[in-house]
Amino acid sequence: MSEPFDFDKFIAGAELPHIPVPLIRKDRSAEISALRTSLDKIPEQAGDERESSIDERASLLEQIAALEAEQSGSAMMVELRALNAQEFKDVILADDKDVYDQLAAMSKGTRNEGTRERWETIAKNVTAHQWGAFVEAANALVLTKVAMPDFSQRDSGNRTPLGLSAN
Repeated sequence: MSEPFDFDKFIAGAELPHIPVPLIRKDRSAEISALRTSLDKIPEQAGDERESSIDERASLLEQIAALEAEQSGSAMMVELRALNAQEFKDVILADDKDVYDQLAAMSKGTRNEGTRERWETIAKNVTAHQWGAFVEAANALVLTKVAMPDFSQRDSGNRTPLGLSAN
């Protein structure tokens, strides 16, 4: 038989999940995409040696790598946490709240706590696509279900599975 539930022990050891989500300060994706399009137009096989002494592919690849490094180097990780049941009710289910209120609640108590106004400012400084991906990651954390092990007791090895007769 299991021990009685210890409320204090549970509360003392309970942790809400936290996730890191990147935000990019220097989005170079449009430039990278344009360079990749140009790169795709250049044949991979070099032509006649007399045609050109400049390897256009190598130059484009260098430019792409530099832009990718700059973009990657500008990434900053934001820590978000799951909402508890009361916060979920107060923020997610409330008609007068929006995503900025949600992010303020999800950043509360993290190393990058931000107010609703801070999150509005962040949204104004990133692309719509990046903001959408950030909010999608936050929503995924809010909706994540804990994987529960099967705690059912299997006390008899000779039970007949449901739906099968013993005939």
